[in-house]
Amino acid sequence: SDSLHKIGHGFRFTQGDITAIEELNLANSDIAAMVARRYYNRVNTLIGGFHATWNGWIFNALSTQTISLPNLGGSTTTIDLHTKAANKVKCKGDKGWFESGTTAKIADDLVRMNKLADDQNMPAQRAYVCSKALYDKIMADAGIIAAVKAYISTYDAANLYLAPSRVASLIPQVFDIPPIVAIDEKSRVEVDGIPTAASADFDVNKISLIPIAYPIFNMHNSPSDYSKDTNPNTFKAIAEGGLIGTIQLFESDPMAMVTNAESWSFPTFKNPDNIISLDSTQHSTTGA
Repeated sequence: SDSLHKIGHGFRFTQGDITAIEELNLANSDIAAMVARRYYNRVNTLIGGFHATWNGWIFNALSTQTISLPNLGGSTTTIDLHTKAANKVKCKGDKGWFESGTTAKIADDLVRMNKLADDQNMPAQRAYVCSKALYDKIMADAGIIAAVKAYISTYDAANLYLAPSRVASLIPQVFDIPPIVAIDEKSRVEVDGIPTAASADFDVNKISLIPIAYPIFNMHNSPSDYSKDTNPNTFKAIAEGGLIGTIQLFESDPMAMVTNAESWSFPTFKNPDNIISLDSTQHSTTGA
């Protein structure tokens, strides 16, 4: 299908919610204010659900240059964001970065990625981004640590302990490359009303080099279908600059206010050439 992907969230605010507030109102507080506060807390949670989805897409795109979309029934559709095949590189050696006896050198591969970015005129303000799991492995790599120790010229390098944060701060100086930034966001989403920890969206094996001086994504969206609703018993609005459409329905006996929200949206790279990625588990003699 060529249509934009739909994200949808909603909740019901019922007489039961108001009764629960009244029963807990031991201090004789303003009931109306308490009802409004509970309702808007749910609205904020609803809006947060959209941001959790968008963040997941962005991390997915940064690490794999694709976006995976769940379908009804449990299947997944993967959308290719059409970045250059030549910009997806491998470890240069006989094994991946962290395999025993590998000839691949992390620093050499990072330098090679930065040189490729230079050749393609990527803006000079850049950063490597990767999962926290891969970041921790890089900061603990023997070759990286040895080079950092040699750089600071300690007389007792063998016994010197360097905290990962210290290693990370010196890597740009030691190897003349951009800084490495860990993506460590863990979102919680509701699945059928049950709070659930979202799976990691940044591929744990991949690292990408990106420009950081300006936004690198465009967010495309279509107007909400709710704008076409003509039911006089509804209230319609937009949020997040028009990315989200909302509709409220009012019911009686039992009383309920139903709030639904939807977004027909999808991100793409502003310039698909401005991202260089490496899979730390893949290797070749040339690194291509």
